[in-house]
Amino acid sequence: MVSKNAVKEMFKEVVDMFGRVDVVINSAGMLIRKLSQDMSEEEWDLQIDVNLKGTYNSCVEAAPYMKKQRWGRIINIGSNGATRVGIHTPAAYGASKSGILMMSKVLAIEYIPYNINVNVICPGMFETNINKEFRRVNAKVYEKVIRNIPQGRVGNIREDLGGLSIFLASDACQGLVGQIIYVDGGNTIGDKREIGEKIGITLR
Repeated sequence: MVSKNAVKEMFKEVVDMFGRVDVVINSAGMLIRKLSQDMSEEEWDLQIDVNLKGTYNSCVEAAPYMKKQRWGRIINIGSNGATRVGIHTPAAYGASKSGILMMSKVLAIEYIPYNINVNVICPGMFETNINKEFRRVNAKVYEKVIRNIPQGRVGNIREDLGGLSIFLASDACQGLVGQIIYVDGGNTIGDKREIGEKIGITLR
């Protein structure tokens, strides 16, 4: 569901069922693991459409309902791949997720007069279907990626993102506007080897 009309119809159905739109979490995403020279134009467009355009359309179509009630929470799901280049980060995916960050900041300023907060969660490596094939085909690389995460583990959606999502969907986050929150076990800071060298110890 990417097109503006499809998203518009979705929100109409939601309002018909529940009467209002309070919280929107835009988490749809896709990734095609190819180098830029191997990626077709259609594959590029598909990732931009799903990850960026779909998120944008959802924000824009939810906003009128939230403006009317003068309250709303929009949580967009980015990625630490938006700002950190990894061996598993294709150009189209990185571009789409980077676009989400700036788009969310712009919309946050645009919507804040209506008490609508827009924020972004940027997960690192999580156990998801997107990573399933990568883990199978590149088991040794995947193990290396995990070893270099300072916390030493991949993320768990329920445990690592559940509480944060509830917080961002509540009145407790009233002062958070256009913020980017990284949930990546410290990976954005640096990998274990880099951090260990800096503080003079070996992290295991």
